[in-house]
Amino acid sequence: MRMGTTPTISCKLDIDMDLTDCENVRLIISQNRMTKLIKDKDELIIKKNIVQAHLTQEETFLFAHGGADIQVRLKLLDGEAYATNIKRIDIFRSLDNEVI
Repeated sequence: MRMGTTPTISCKLDIDMDLTDCENVRLIISQNRMTKLIKDKDELIIKKNIVQAHLTQEETFLFAHGGADIQVRLKLLDGEAYATNIKRIDIFRSLDNEVI
């Protein structure tokens, strides 16, 4: 992901269920063990077992050059909660820090 852009992050979960039926689905991005961004179900695009989050320029500027961790958590209607393995992504810098 490059700072100052508007990427769509896509996570395909290795489960056989429709995530639109969950009480909540959350995508979390952290950097240096600090949560930088949380997107809940109403901010995500969910298609069966695929979770997508569209980020704004402002949101990508929350991150510093380096690596970041992404995880999806979900809560079923019966109250059971699950989480994916944490995945690592690279954050690349831009030459300026201004929203265009």
